[in-house]
Amino acid sequence: MEVRFKENFLGGGPWTSTRTFYFKTRAKPPGQAVVQGTDALFFCSPGQIQTVTLNTFPDATNNDTYCHWHHKWVWELPVGWKVTSTSGNISTATNVYTGQKTVKIQAPSGSLPFNPTLNVRSEDPWPYPVNTQTVIQTSNPPSLTDMTFGDSYYFPSDICYSNSSGNVGDFYASTSLPGGASIAYYEWQSDAGIMFDSGTSLASVVFNNPGYRYVRVRSVNNCGVESPWFTQYFTLTYDDFGCGDGGMNFSMTSSPNPTSDEITIIVKGKDSSTNESKQKSNASNYIYRYMILNHNQEVVYDQKSSSSTHKVQTHNLPDGRYILKV
Repeated sequence: MEVRFKENFLGGGPWTSTRTFYFKTRAKPPGQAVVQGTDALFFCSPGQIQTVTLNTFPDATNNDTYCHWHHKWVWELPVGWKVTSTSGNISTATNVYTGQKTVKIQAPSGSLPFNPTLNVRSEDPWPYPVNTQTVIQTSNPPSLTDMTFGDSYYFPSDICYSNSSGNVGDFYASTSLPGGASIAYYEWQSDAGIMFDSGTSLASVVFNNPGYRYVRVRSVNNCGVESPWFTQYFTLTYDDFGCGDGGMNFSMTSSPNPTSDEITIIVKGKDSSTNESKQKSNASNYIYRYMILNHNQEVVYDQKSSSSTHKVQTHNLPDGRYILKV
């Protein structure tokens, strides 16, 4: 804001002085609340006590930026939760507390509610309080929805490798995260070799011999709860002269797996006549042959169809592990 002063207001004299004033807003919301030492807000069991802090917080170290931030924060939780200072008595606390950036929170007794919300707002003398809402994670991790290979948008039924190190490529897991859910890490498994790193969202596998293989992945949340496995099967081949890319490349998913009564197979194809890696949800110009083999490599089901979606009744098959080929 610029203010000008003049000697004689009534006489309309010339401006003699100009002063400029600068204002800095204090409307800076806090960052998300997290369990101290992590990057998420989660409670794993009824009655659990966690030390929770704001991951970004205007304080005395950045007063020049936030204009002498001296007010406190109001922590608000649903009824049944308790919050107090880190040195306070949690047994006498309520679900509302006014204090600093780090507090102590206790989950309610009994079963945990599904992803409740914590609200932290400013106690500011200005009439414009600011707040941040954080969902408390109490649910299971989301199930994995898809898996891709390398830089493709699909998962091939046949994987070829030609490098001497045996590193075939990278596998990626896909998931749909509902509100408040998070994944702490992924677990990978395969019968095709040694996993370089089985505890991240990225995995590479060393393969030793060709054959029918599988790779599977599941997610684990901050409480150590695991999602169901998501599995892809493929045939692995090694070629000293390099791997080509001819014919139709496609991937398939089958569910439920394991199954007892019926399994649904969905084929997704990539048209190799173009250079695009664009996934087609339904390749309509092909005839599909669906085969199921038992552990002795004997064919127990063999059916042709023009549809890329196929259902197989499995209730008449003995219990065991089978190989699905398309």
